[in-house]
Amino acid sequence: MKPWFYNEQSITEFKEPVAYKGLEINVRKTNVKPPYIATVKSPATGKEVIQKGGNTEQEALDSAKQAVDKREADAPKISAGGQTSLLFNTPSNDELLKDPSEYNDFYAKISKDQNGPTLVIGNEIYGAADLEADGFRKSGRRNPDKAGEDALPQVAVNASNKTLSQMGIKMNGRYTMDIEGKYEDDKGHTVYPLQFQSSTIHAGDKERMKRPGLTIGMKREDVEPWFQREFEEAEIIKFPEPVKNVVELPNVQSYPDFLTGVKDLHNRRDKGEISQDSHDKLYADLIQRFMRKESFETPWFLRELKADQLKIDVQKAIQSLNPDDPEHVNLLSRLYTTLNKTDYNTRVLQVFSKDKDNQVQKTLDAIGNAFLDIDGSIPEKNEFLDEYEKGTNFVNLEAIASNPGTVKSTADLFNGTIAKRLGTRLITVAGSGYSTGNVGQGEIALASLSRQIRLSTGGKDGGDLVIGKKPVEVKSNEARMFDKGDVDQTGIQTYLQQVRPDLVNANLTVEMAAEMDTADTRTTGERKGWPGEDDEEFWEGLFDVVLKTRYPNVNITPKTFSERIGDGQQFTRAWLQVQFSEYRARAGHEALLLIGPKSFVYAKEGSHLAQNIANYGYIYYPKTKEAREVAIQFKVQ
Repeated sequence: MKPWFYNEQSITEFKEPVAYKGLEINVRKTNVKPPYIATVKSPATGKEVIQKGGNTEQEALDSAKQAVDKREADAPKISAGGQTSLLFNTPSNDELLKDPSEYNDFYAKISKDQNGPTLVIGNEIYGAADLEADGFRKSGRRNPDKAGEDALPQVAVNASNKTLSQMGIKMNGRYTMDIEGKYEDDKGHTVYPLQFQSSTIHAGDKERMKRPGLTIGMKREDVEPWFQREFEEAEIIKFPEPVKNVVELPNVQSYPDFLTGVKDLHNRRDKGEISQDSHDKLYADLIQRFMRKESFETPWFLRELKADQLKIDVQKAIQSLNPDDPEHVNLLSRLYTTLNKTDYNTRVLQVFSKDKDNQVQKTLDAIGNAFLDIDGSIPEKNEFLDEYEKGTNFVNLEAIASNPGTVKSTADLFNGTIAKRLGTRLITVAGSGYSTGNVGQGEIALASLSRQIRLSTGGKDGGDLVIGKKPVEVKSNEARMFDKGDVDQTGIQTYLQQVRPDLVNANLTVEMAAEMDTADTRTTGERKGWPGEDDEEFWEGLFDVVLKTRYPNVNITPKTFSERIGDGQQFTRAWLQVQFSEYRARAGHEALLLIGPKSFVYAKEGSHLAQNIANYGYIYYPKTKEAREVAIQFKVQ
């Protein structure tokens, strides 16, 4: 009797194929039962390997995936003793050989990552001893005596059965190499994820894989190895005679110094022994090997240049400058800085280190580098340093605290041209690496440029900064009011189960609640039908629970909220005030400073931030326990 999927079928719908473990799963709908059929096809061989049915598209797809998993799990495992050959197919030559038509040595090993087994090809910059010590094995040519000069190379690599067993490789398994998913590990080795296709059963069980791949060459019950017989029966592909012999690429690790390596690579390229692309790659590897640890202040070409030659080069550079061109004047200033770099940089670091907030070395170095990089003449910068040593305050404290809620330019935070350039640079250069712990770029920019502002030390100090004597919290663009900690929603959930059990799994944002009315047909997340604005008993009960469980430090009655439900603007302002008050009570600060690359806002109460809200958060969101998901998110340019 034929299986059900061979019955006459009427296909009414096709689905896009789903990629799964290197295979393709197509789901189609028929007029038989079960109505959905999932067919698993191997792109490597072009063969259909599995068919499964289901009452729904998803059921058929899941059934097919389970069958693929079982097929791989049921494949026989490798015993832990002895050696095995990894036998690469012809399509893999394009990936593994420098010239697919000529054999050359490479080093390979089987490993695994979080997704399963992988093939790792050794980075050529490492010597043979280092690669072998790391588990790599040198490749060889399969049956070189029988291959003949007209055959494309067939490559094999020996491997330990114990290693293959530990990496989850199946006995006699066929694997394709995931070319699109290849990547480099931290040592520069090339890693190909391996995708199981099938297992060979006997010598006549042949499948020509159209994609780069390998077969695990275990012996079976045949008298001679199956792969030897397969090779003898294989179709030999002719290729043109090579124009010239392959020249082994030089090993950059063998060069005693940088100049010797450069000279040798140039000579090999000029003689035609290596291509321009190979020369460029090896040259980059050579630079990487002999790279010196440098700093902006003392580059090697200045340290090693002879004094007379330096003087001549500087004179030529100065003669070419136009004193009427502002860019040339700035270049001259930078040149002066470079020539006096060691002493000048030392002075810069000494001056900035006088502020107690600049004692972390990487922070101090970053401030010093930023100061050297900003535009400004040497006299201007020296004048700034002189004033800084005297304790001059370069932060405009009045501009910070005046007119809370007003959006102002970030440049207005600082006094003086150099201070404005340095302060805004420290704030705007993302990923500079000088922030430490919970201290961000905005805090460092303000604290480093004013002796009247210091970083909070925790304890009785609230917030991130202490400005004068006031603790101030600092937030950047897209930050949230509560950025860490858990939120307990069980109280709200219990309340809904009592009064509206149909809403227990719904989501409610602040904006949605504020705009709801009884005729509203919009949804809250995944559901519709939240009570309208006139359902005062529901809202009062809900917010009573919200205030008690989430914002216990805020002294506002539930009645306040129930009266404001009908007006979206009033409601969102009230919600903002509640979160601001709770956050201030928790963090112990007196105000919040929201700083962006171009503007800032100073807030002493929630309403001062009403124009800087990207997202008000959720009143109720049962799928999360993270406080940040139900917290207000800020925006500032």
